Amino acid sequence: METAKQDTILIVEDNPTNIKILFSFMNLLANAIDALDEDNLNKGLSYEEIKQNPNRLIIKTSVIKGAGVEIKIADNGPGIPAEMQSRIFEPFVTTKPVGKGTGLGLSICHDIIMEKHGGTLLCNSKLGEGTEFVIAIPQ
Repeated sequence: METAKQDTILIVEDNPTNIKILFSFMNLLANAIDALDEDNLNKGLSYEEIKQNPNRLIIKTSVIKGAGVEIKIADNGPGIPAEMQSRIFEPFVTTKPVGKGTGLGLSICHDIIMEKHGGTLLCNSKLGEGTEFVIAIPQ
């Protein structure tokens, strides 16, 4: 498992606004795990093959002085096709197989981060290399 030492601690106070931010993080993490699992199944990888080339889910946090915080959630999964990336935050758009997703998670995350908190949510993805979501939340 790859770890990186960071000096930022995310504190979530018990109020509806912060719980919504936490929901966004959990949704992005769940999507990354789903993508990694689905990729392993599609490739028909054995446990030994996965062990030799493990899946990676990397979370990095940083404080942007005077601006807020930045959270990066990245994986080494299959990536998102370029034609889907421009629509990924629209309601009912999903990259998951039929029956495995509603297409609402990223749309809701986008609304929470952008509209409720004035932040940004970006998706950087390359087929065969993985996906990174970058969340910036102002102070």
